[in-house]
Amino acid sequence: MFSDAHARSASRALLAATGLAATGLAATGLAATGGLATLACSTPRVEGDAARAGSTGSSVANATAEAATASAAASAAASAAASAAASAAATTSAMPLGSASPLGSASAQGSASAVSASAPPDLLPERDASAAPPLFDVSGKLLPQTEERPKTDSPVFKRRIALLFSAIVHADASLARELFFPKPAYEVVKTIEKPGKDWEARLYRAFARDVREYHGKLGEEPEKAQLVGVELDEARVQWMKPHKEGNALGYFRVTKSKLRIRDAREKALALELTSFISWRGEWHLVHLHGFK
Repeated sequence: MFSDAHARSASRALLAATGLAATGLAATGLAATGGLATLACSTPRVEGDAARAGSTGSSVANATAEAATASAAASAAASAAASAAASAAATTSAMPLGSASPLGSASAQGSASAVSASAPPDLLPERDASAAPPLFDVSGKLLPQTEERPKTDSPVFKRRIALLFSAIVHADASLARELFFPKPAYEVVKTIEKPGKDWEARLYRAFARDVREYHGKLGEEPEKAQLVGVELDEARVQWMKPHKEGNALGYFRVTKSKLRIRDAREKALALELTSFISWRGEWHLVHLHGFK
């Protein structure tokens, strides 16, 4: 038989074991409420009365054994949780930071870009053959002159002649600005003083004047005029070497071409295109009707 002192001592030991088990569960990071509630259900209630605490060694021993079993279970759970945490940490370290999936990684994005960049040429968008060739490179620098001889069957030239016809019909030289020799090119071609000013005050102004003059030749219903074609005599094409006519760079030149139009009354018109010169393999008009 155990005395009251023995019973109280056993109770304190049981409570201490219960507290260690609870501490062990809390350390694992598991749900504290569920863990402690389960543990509490397996722990006998201890009161100050020695009779209720148990009067036999077997009762105390059983209670102590249950507490020890619970403590061991808590330790095992803590070990399992630590192993799981270590495994999770290893997995997290192996995944690229900032990505929720492998497709978000830098290497995956690089592969996607490589696939896109290596697409077959027939899958890439086609460039419009009649589109205006660029004057400048990607840095904004004027592209250099070439010695390529222009062709009258060029899609660019054909479209630009249609623009000239439209400019004459509407008496608006700006509609054919693309056909006219570009100012940035004129500034590097000519050796005269202030070529940009000359382009604005003389060259382009004369072009606008001549467009209005040709508009007047279309009669009362200019909008009903029809473009027949352009005549450019290939035999008259010449390569103008540098310094031959106040030019720092060479270019091809052709004079006395004809723009053929049929007016609203079916009258045939042949309008002079006084002078074309080349820039990077395309014809550009510099004088529409006369050199002045």
